[in-house]
Amino acid sequence: MKRKLHGNVTVYMGVTTGIILSLVFSLVEVVHLKSLGQEKEILSQLGAESVLADYNRPLWTDYGILAMDAGYGDSKFQKAAVENRALSYVEDNSHNSLLSLSATGVDLKAYTLLSDHDGRAFLKEAAMAELYGIPTELLQQETGMCEQMESDAANDVSMEDLLNNAQSSLDEAQSIREETSESASAGQTGATVSEPVENPILKVKEWKANGVLAQVLPSDVSISGGTLSDQRPSKRILQVGTSDVPTIRAMDRVLYGLYLRDHLQNYTHPKHHDGLAYEWEYILNGKSSDEENLRLTVEKLLGLREVQNFIAIQRIQQCQLAAEATATALVGFTGNPAIIKGVKQGILAAWAYMESVLDVRTLLSGGKVAFVKTGDDWTSDIANLGACFDVNTKAKQSEGGISYEAYLVAFTYLESEARIGQRCLDVVEAAICANPGYEHCRVDNLMVKGQFVFSYEGTPTFASLVPALRGRVGRYSFMRDWEISYYT
Repeated sequence: MKRKLHGNVTVYMGVTTGIILSLVFSLVEVVHLKSLGQEKEILSQLGAESVLADYNRPLWTDYGILAMDAGYGDSKFQKAAVENRALSYVEDNSHNSLLSLSATGVDLKAYTLLSDHDGRAFLKEAAMAELYGIPTELLQQETGMCEQMESDAANDVSMEDLLNNAQSSLDEAQSIREETSESASAGQTGATVSEPVENPILKVKEWKANGVLAQVLPSDVSISGGTLSDQRPSKRILQVGTSDVPTIRAMDRVLYGLYLRDHLQNYTHPKHHDGLAYEWEYILNGKSSDEENLRLTVEKLLGLREVQNFIAIQRIQQCQLAAEATATALVGFTGNPAIIKGVKQGILAAWAYMESVLDVRTLLSGGKVAFVKTGDDWTSDIANLGACFDVNTKAKQSEGGISYEAYLVAFTYLESEARIGQRCLDVVEAAICANPGYEHCRVDNLMVKGQFVFSYEGTPTFASLVPALRGRVGRYSFMRDWEISYYT
């Protein structure tokens, strides 16, 4: 007997199947929507990173700093060009996707330029670059040395005052000598006049009248004649970014000083960069010629070493005895302890200066000198200062001592952040522009941080298959804010 089928079962099944399919398509559309969101993340990251991946190559090659030229060969910052470049990267990669997501726009909402805040962005990136390559113990050691240099530089001992006071004591002693001589010539008995001895104070004052470079460099040494154009960043009004730069900490000051040691050329370590030969000396002094910057650096070095050596000589017994004996020989006939003491201190100051000259000669030749000298480290002799006037005479080398570059690190630490930053920009721009194809590059076009806002649209794929959603779900809109920086 043939079985009869009832049609009401087919209706129920149709309704059930329709509900199930609507649920499935709705869930698939949710997955599609979620996938579009993930695609938005990937494309936004790719677009932002691709823009900054086009970094300035000479800047990276010579100085290890990453920055993207937002001028693209022009002398003006081109915000629209940066946005179009990011958009093109996103569009090129979205075409390879199976998802229906398309980029509709890019807005460079905020950005930081390498020159912002007087070059703070440059210094921050330099400090970060140096931090990754230095052991903690070495950083602490360098920080301690810089702090000690800062303390020495702030010492209230004035070498000039000591020499002037000594000269006043000498003048007073000379007046006494003349009075004694007049008394002796008048026939008075009991008056004796000692013969004057060689005066190291006068000899050193005469020597100091020479230029400092003549005191520390032999005449056959060639000094760079390099100059820097007046059309440098520190001499013009710069374009400004729209976002902040993290503040510079005390540790950062040490780090960017070490960065300059590793990446910039100076008198003792040329690196064959274009532009100035003494880049680091320029950053410390800001003059347009290599020779002037070297001279000012030597003056700073002599001044600091003079204070350090004067402090050291107070603890060296043999130097104290020699200075007192010389002072007594010079003005002991006065019988005035104040005059003798004034002359003694002047002799010690003069002696410390001559020792400093020898130190600087050693430092400029690439050697090291003891940071805090003892009697064994002391080189000059008060009884034979004439030998020190020979520019080939140098201070004793010290294997565990301090170098010329270590002093430059300390001078960098002591200088203001703004001056260091501005002058770094001057050096960097001059070097970049010397490269073919980069003649119009400007440091205030170089972007180091950008905040991009990407806009997207997506089309529903499965929603139209759900009767309840058909015609009610339009195009999807997405926005993604993506921030990227070289120094974080």
